Amino acid sequence: MSNGMIEDAITFAAQAHQGQLDKLDEPYIFHPMRVMLRVKDDGGSEAEIVAAALHDVVEDTDTTVEEIEQLFSHEVAVLVDAMSRRDGEDYVKYMERCAAGGPSAIRLKRADLTDNSDPERLARMPAEMRRELETKYQSGFEVLERALQSLSSGQT
Repeated sequence: MSNGMIEDAITFAAQAHQGQLDKLDEPYIFHPMRVMLRVKDDGGSEAEIVAAALHDVVEDTDTTVEEIEQLFSHEVAVLVDAMSRRDGEDYVKYMERCAAGGPSAIRLKRADLTDNSDPERLARMPAEMRRELETKYQSGFEVLERALQSLSSGQT
């Protein structure tokens, strides 16, 4: 993989998320870009950085995992698939499936949750929404922490 692949992922994500807004009515693309930069700053591999940029395109657009694999790589597609919540999937089950994707998927999901739970952004939301999201994201962090502890102790 090359920096060209990262640039291609940024372009692809920007086009895929074009016109989408987040909960604060800001361009949605800012979120995957912040996640991508967190993964990069955390020492993520190129595949992890690319997957971070693309992490919501399957869940939030018409893009398929197969398209990601064709355009980028199998490794990136596996990570994006792990990060993509299925229709009707229980949140805790989704987090467990994501964590089962291994250390790279956990790194990406932690970066995603860290961005989603940014106190500055949450403070700009209505109190009820903020409380719901804080509870949701905390439960996600707990699932990831258990998975990391299991990995570090050699359990599967």
